[in-house]
Amino acid sequence: MPAGRQLPVASVPYLFYDADMPESPPKARPPAWANDPVPPPLHAVAQAIAAGETWLFAWAIHSTISYRHLSRDCGIGEERLLKIDEGAPITRSELAAFAKAWKVDADAIVLTLPPGTLLQDPPPSGPTRPDDSAPAESEAA
Repeated sequence: MPAGRQLPVASVPYLFYDADMPESPPKARPPAWANDPVPPPLHAVAQAIAAGETWLFAWAIHSTISYRHLSRDCGIGEERLLKIDEGAPITRSELAAFAKAWKVDADAIVLTLPPGTLLQDPPPSGPTRPDDSAPAESEAA
């Protein structure tokens, strides 16, 4: 090509064309855990539990939230957290508080609980309906 002559704009892309280059970019590989039956974050938590950690400690490690901060975020006392860590059963309201603090679905936490750990919340004290406080007509007669 003579000096001083410029290439036409249409031919510029061909200068960078590689014959070995594929027509389209390769598809991204799925992550290694894509075929695992347990999706993350459960995967890391399940591994910690399998290694011998308690479910509460495994979730605390995974979320990087200390028991002190977890206590503050959940409104559950530190002594109660230690009892839960030792195997005490939890209520659904405590489960919901943990899920909110860890920013996960409560069902994900339930999957990692040992059998018999989850209790139902106690019924509210006092009458639940206005007519419960009044004696039934058969009792009044």
